[in-house]
Amino acid sequence: MSLSSLPTTNDFLDKYQPTPEKNRREQILRMAAGVVYGLLLGIIYALVNGTIDAVTFPDLPMRVEWSSLWVDVALSGAGGMVLGAVAAWPPNAWVGTLSGAAAIVVWEMVRSLVRLSNALSVFLLIFILPLVVFSLPIAGVFRWSVSRHLQVMQRPRVRRRVVGVGGLVLTIVAVAAFAGSWSRMTGGSEDAVRKVNTVLKTALAAAGGQMPGVFRGMPNFQAQAGHAYWLSQQASPASLTGIDVRITFDTGYAMTCLVETETGKAQIVTCVEGTESPLGPSRGGPGEQQR
Repeated sequence: MSLSSLPTTNDFLDKYQPTPEKNRREQILRMAAGVVYGLLLGIIYALVNGTIDAVTFPDLPMRVEWSSLWVDVALSGAGGMVLGAVAAWPPNAWVGTLSGAAAIVVWEMVRSLVRLSNALSVFLLIFILPLVVFSLPIAGVFRWSVSRHLQVMQRPRVRRRVVGVGGLVLTIVAVAAFAGSWSRMTGGSEDAVRKVNTVLKTALAAAGGQMPGVFRGMPNFQAQAGHAYWLSQQASPASLTGIDVRITFDTGYAMTCLVETETGKAQIVTCVEGTESPLGPSRGGPGEQQR
């Protein structure tokens, strides 16, 4: 064998040097994994976001608007797929992380602007700035999971691949559940709901007798005595410190109370029949919590 027939260093490097075709294939596989994991992320996030109050406040009859929840699950799942594609597409992990974080911010801005009607400056200060910081670790973990998925799928044994993918799925579920749990009622919102619930119980028990002032002038209210009801809450569109608490009875009768929390103590300002805010039309759906 002549020396010219022996493999050289260049031959060795060329064998393992990434080619455009290999890079393209890895990019497509990475994006496919990102789309699947993004779908899972969006679905779990929406489910936790829509049920967190009912689950974590079992002593309060918190309402879950299932029809709206399933719509949000579908939309969040679609948004998660887009997020996954955006975060997974760039070859560079840092670029993918930053792109994913930007996609999260844009998506939440669109969702929240549809539901909120407070001043844009307040919206930016209270919501967007924390979201920018909050989105970076989520996007970072997501991008790591997608990249790790490609490594896991290269394992020789099927069992090891299944275990590895299972661990990544649990990671995505945990991240999505953590993100969704941030929609849980804050202290001020909880105080508002508990205040309405206490006054409402007293009023229903006194039906036919002396009624609390906020429930007077509602001819159909007393007929709801003995019927089950559910509560939901959202930020008031007409007050930066107000909470609209909506009461829905199993008869279909509904009323909405504006509760002010500016002083640190919940005070019911007024209540009206119907589902609109006492001080103007509300944009948010039932159970949508923005505080």
